[in-house]
Amino acid sequence: MALVAGLICGSGGCLYDGDQRCGPNMVYNAKAHICSCDESSVVNGGGCDACPQGMVPAGSKCACPAGTKDDGMGACVHVAGLGDACDGATMTCLDTTYDVCGIRAGRTAGICTKGCKADGDCGDAYTCADWEASPFCLGFSGTTKACTTPADCAGQDASICFNGVCRIPNCTVTTDHTKEDCPKELVCCDVSFLGVPGVNSACVKPGMVPKC
Repeated sequence: MALVAGLICGSGGCLYDGDQRCGPNMVYNAKAHICSCDESSVVNGGGCDACPQGMVPAGSKCACPAGTKDDGMGACVHVAGLGDACDGATMTCLDTTYDVCGIRAGRTAGICTKGCKADGDCGDAYTCADWEASPFCLGFSGTTKACTTPADCAGQDASICFNGVCRIPNCTVTTDHTKEDCPKELVCCDVSFLGVPGVNSACVKPGMVPKC
């Protein structure tokens, strides 16, 4: 998104306001010198709109979080069968639609979901995990949660705190941003410069990290 230069304009011209470089629901990236939508907002023309309470950004629009759907009146309600815990053996997926136990590599349990070939096969808040041996629709937790300490991100997929938002750590960096284990609206970037022990990469918005 283009830089919003913090200009306050009136009949007498424009004045630069260094404390208000960006418009509402935006954050300023000092390294890239651009303004972009904050983690709870989506692009709307030249500005950003905050998602309604209970919804999260999903690409260019707001959507219900993983495991829920819009009830038609603006409220997010649980989808029966979707997101239920499973392990493929003792806990199986019985729903006819969400009959796949999506277990990520290196784990022993997962969630009930459905198979996919591309992101379009999944709901707005889901990503087709095409980096897995058998791709399935996957939702990530905590990716828009604000934080001040690592404890604010504990127990979520987005388990590290970086620039005031919980981020998914140690994703797979690729040169063309394919097969990266990140939500579809994010990219995997090298963040080793942060000096966080055990964290070499993280899922962030495009352009947020230099050279990524």
